[in-house]
Amino acid sequence: MALALAAGIIAGTVVMLLLGESPAEFLPVMVPIWVVTTLTGRWQAAAAAAAMGTDLAGVRRAQRAFRKKEVPEDAEGRRVLGAYLAYSRERRARRGTFVCAWIVLGLLCAGVLVLFLLDGDVPAALLTAAVGLGMALALAVSWQRNGKRIAKTERALADVEHRAARTGAGPDERS
Repeated sequence: MALALAAGIIAGTVVMLLLGESPAEFLPVMVPIWVVTTLTGRWQAAAAAAAMGTDLAGVRRAQRAFRKKEVPEDAEGRRVLGAYLAYSRERRARRGTFVCAWIVLGLLCAGVLVLFLLDGDVPAALLTAAVGLGMALALAVSWQRNGKRIAKTERALADVEHRAARTGAGPDERS
């Protein structure tokens, strides 16, 4: 979601500069999108924590390790990362998760776009369309990238677990 939000901000800034407008003028467009994105991210993190049997801090640590394709040194960190990978793979297997995000984003942007068009504010409508398209493209790229990241992180986790089992290292020791 952060990538989608950043892509929307960049697209909005570019459109505003091309239209000769101040980029600060698109804040009213971005605030509702930011609020929905933030609330959705928090809801997803809470759902992940419940599914993984950990707290939000554990989910954040697992997400950080996942993004960096790194495996935590401690056994609990590896357990939570493994649970996060399983959760991510299961969510990815359900295409509805991706489609739902696009539908929510599309409805939000379409609603704002219609309001601007009814108001006769064409630059703001163009800006909203650019922000929505930028965010939609970022969601698609993120979806593809996460599939590759899941596979790489699973291999790294399996390698660390295999090394620990082979060397007889304790749960919190590394070889």
